[in-house]
Amino acid sequence: MKIKTKEIETISSDSETDEDVLLRESSASPYDVLEENEEVDDYEEPVDPKNIIDGVYVLVKFKKKTSVIYYVGKVIKHYSITEMQVSFLRKKPGSSMKFVFPDVKDEASVDLSDIVLILPDPTSAKTARTASILSFKKDLSFYNVH
Repeated sequence: MKIKTKEIETISSDSETDEDVLLRESSASPYDVLEENEEVDDYEEPVDPKNIIDGVYVLVKFKKKTSVIYYVGKVIKHYSITEMQVSFLRKKPGSSMKFVFPDVKDEASVDLSDIVLILPDPTSAKTARTASILSFKKDLSFYNVH
């Protein structure tokens, strides 16, 4: 990779003069590509605790060392206004945004600050075989949902 030096003139305060600036040639702009582990929180809006009632489906954020992952869950009961028990779903294998409850319950206590979205009521298939498969009319593609 070649590193070029280019002299540019800046117009600013009296103390600054012309500076030598190192420019790196690259085909990709830093704004074009997000690293795989970067998360953009601009699309997360605060969740109103009054709207989180028992039985509602939510998107929960789990922070790992280098990334953030999300799980869809159903609020089972409230311990307080800021803490609740949630039963988590899993993404159906081979499907992008369809979810099922696992055979072994996956429940945990969740703090209100970890709830990213309140999801709309899910839709399920009409046949008995596929009735347990849930999907949501909400675009979750912005999230690293597991």
